[in-house]
Amino acid sequence: MNLPIQKSKWSLSTANAVTGSILLGTLGGGEFLMEPDDQKGTIYRFPYIVGGLGVSPMPVGLDFSHESMPGTGTRILQWTDKLVKPSDFLGLFRIVTIEVNYGPGVSSSVLIFGPGMFWDKGYCALIGGQAGIPTIGISGCFGYVIDWY
Repeated sequence: MNLPIQKSKWSLSTANAVTGSILLGTLGGGEFLMEPDDQKGTIYRFPYIVGGLGVSPMPVGLDFSHESMPGTGTRILQWTDKLVKPSDFLGLFRIVTIEVNYGPGVSSSVLIFGPGMFWDKGYCALIGGQAGIPTIGISGCFGYVIDWY
């Protein structure tokens, strides 16, 4: 039986990111680091930009994360054979992030790849360490994966 949603060969390892916010606006960028099952030990990097809305008690926010900080991602789930090669990740995605910072902090994100109403390629989650202005917050952004290497 071939289910429409299946595990892809890709796992999200971690991410590098910088995001800033003023009032309700959020802008940022970084790169996702992913590893395919058929090339264990090989990390592909996917640079991206994001913009969207966020809510926080602080009127201004700034945080960053680096791949050397503790963090882990999940296996990427996909619609049948949508995320096979690196170029399949290029283009639009959505991301919802919940974060808590007190200098050092943590964030948890859900990524939805593709421009469809819910998703048309696949999705995954990421939790990791970050540092930033002390606050709590939630944001929802549209992003664009620019390239891969």
